[in-house]
Amino acid sequence: MTIIEDMNPELLETLRTIITESGLDAHVDAIIAQALPAVRLILGTPSSGLIGESRVGGVPDLPVGMAWPRNAAGEAYSFILQVNLADVPAFVGNPLPAKGLLYFFVGLDEPGSDVDHHVLILDDDNLTPVIQPDESEFANERYMAMPARKLSLELFADLPRWATSDHDALTEDMDGDEQDAYGYGDLSSREAYEVGQLLGHTATIGQDTREDAFVVREINPAWLYDYQERAKLEMTRAAHWRNLLRVHSIDELNMTIWDAGFFNVLVKDTDLERLDFSKLYVAVETS
Repeated sequence: MTIIEDMNPELLETLRTIITESGLDAHVDAIIAQALPAVRLILGTPSSGLIGESRVGGVPDLPVGMAWPRNAAGEAYSFILQVNLADVPAFVGNPLPAKGLLYFFVGLDEPGSDVDHHVLILDDDNLTPVIQPDESEFANERYMAMPARKLSLELFADLPRWATSDHDALTEDMDGDEQDAYGYGDLSSREAYEVGQLLGHTATIGQDTREDAFVVREINPAWLYDYQERAKLEMTRAAHWRNLLRVHSIDELNMTIWDAGFFNVLVKDTDLERLDFSKLYVAVETS
């Protein structure tokens, strides 16, 4: 039984229908075998200010007495979003807690590799909106003035994305016509209303970001761009890194991540099991 079959029969049937409509019946078993449960973060209406709601932009709701997160230099991180984990649709194998809030903050995002960040999960019923620091206190002013919008969450079957080793393995037996916009590429494309994603497959542009995470966090950060040394490594070990969170540029919030790119937040599978976010790898993916 595949992960999707074990997780949710309805998702499986939906995926089978999409595969058929895309003319990929010859590859149905291979595609289903690679499907992973994931959660779309969908941009909603302007926030009502409800404490603890899933939200992008605005200010975070933090435990009473907790200060706005700052980096080691004392500069304020930019708040991107918070996800109420009680909003995550139930599915088999969900590694995240059933309650609490997941927060994502970023610091300076230049260069786009190994971006300074602050990610945490807090389970506290005594929350309050935190007053945003002065503009001059931020490490990165680019994301500090986004209007608050609600987020809704939707479970779906995610498939390997372009420029990853999983995608290459899945599509190597497909001809070009089957990978165009009416074939596999359509199956794995981002939905128009999707501003982010929890879990599932990682997405990347040009090179599998999991390999960067593996090199920087497990081998030697100095080898990030040393492709001669990287060529000596067993890169299959990079498969232990997975998507924790992805956040796209959002036109409606005037949030442009470099050249309309996105943030990748990757976590090693064993760290995710322990909810240990001390060794995350965050990168900007952009064309």
